[in-house]
Amino acid sequence: MSEIIYTKETGIKEIENKVSYSEIYWSFIEQMAIRMNDNKEKYGTHNYRKPLQNKDELLDAAIRHLIKIIEPNKEDKETVEQHLASVADNMMMYYFQIKNF
Repeated sequence: MSEIIYTKETGIKEIENKVSYSEIYWSFIEQMAIRMNDNKEKYGTHNYRKPLQNKDELLDAAIRHLIKIIEPNKEDKETVEQHLASVADNMMMYYFQIKNF
């Protein structure tokens, strides 16, 4: 068995040209995941990974949710947070579509 040697010397980690994830607000990412999970029954799992005939439908959906944030309706059952997550989810799905199909 090897002996572990401890020193007072400071270690280093190469970070140049590496992506930093420290700026990501993970609670928002979690809201996106919750929103997608809530829609699994309606669309199925990983539905956005299938080619869509009309990618603009994703943009239309994002805009509809954005309008509900800008012009709230008291009768709307969805929260601002749900609409924000839906906008982000639709943009993620649109990004996937244009990058892959």
